[in-house]
Amino acid sequence: MPPLEHKTNAIFSDTLKLPGYALRQETGDLRITLYWQALRRMDYYKAFVHLYDAQSGALVAQYDAVPRGWTYPTNWWEAGEVVSDEITLPLEGIPTGRYRIAVGVYAPDTLERLPVQAETDMLLGDHLELEDIIRVP
Repeated sequence: MPPLEHKTNAIFSDTLKLPGYALRQETGDLRITLYWQALRRMDYYKAFVHLYDAQSGALVAQYDAVPRGWTYPTNWWEAGEVVSDEITLPLEGIPTGRYRIAVGVYAPDTLERLPVQAETDMLLGDHLELEDIIRVP
């Protein structure tokens, strides 16, 4: 496991853990690196990152893909394996304001999202909301 800038330890069903992530906001882009850990061999899933308005909840940008830019499907992962997934969300055209980030995992054939829980077994819903607030000037 690499050093983690932000720790989450969220668990997606009994399948995946998100120990943490790194976040960088650059001019025109938001760069997120998700660090996934396979808890067991699993099916084929896609991950999403949604950027939404902190006040209204409106979705303003999203990324939905197989990890590592469609190159490393989850059904290839071994139990215990740690996979880094670098994602870029363009911020061009997004109005000035404050935004939140949500992360989730789903089965592409049914669109069913994996439930997310904290390490304490508290159910968080069907996505993980990161603690960071993104400000677009």
